[in-house]
Amino acid sequence: MNTTLKALSILSLALTAGCTSMDVMRPAMTSLQGKPVQAAFAALGYPDQEMTIAGKKVYVWATNYSGSYTVPTTSTATTYVGTTPINTTIYGSETQSYNANCKIRVISDGGTIIDWDAEGNEYGCSSYADRLRPLVPKKTKRVS
Repeated sequence: MNTTLKALSILSLALTAGCTSMDVMRPAMTSLQGKPVQAAFAALGYPDQEMTIAGKKVYVWATNYSGSYTVPTTSTATTYVGTTPINTTIYGSETQSYNANCKIRVISDGGTIIDWDAEGNEYGCSSYADRLRPLVPKKTKRVS
């Protein structure tokens, strides 16, 4: 990938990223602690898995997908015929791969959320973060 395309890709990510998925998920999920598990269902949808571990209900939301895409590439080459330079632009492509994964676990004791954890990468967790964004507590300004 040429330098200009790389720079544009990085700039585009920086401008659209804002804050990371975990920056949204952490306060939103923490705000659900002490609430009925139905609050998590309302925010995230029905879980992909439900299990009982040590007498506690564990609800799991998970996503995992991967793929690839092709990006254009260019490079230049200079060859000489005698002392005359001949510049050539070479067009091609390269394949980029990605993997998106995220897992959220909500632990419940008698129908009340007592704990949670999450793991995954930015791309995998972004759809969950979008659903949880309305639960992020609003910051209040301190009046002096």
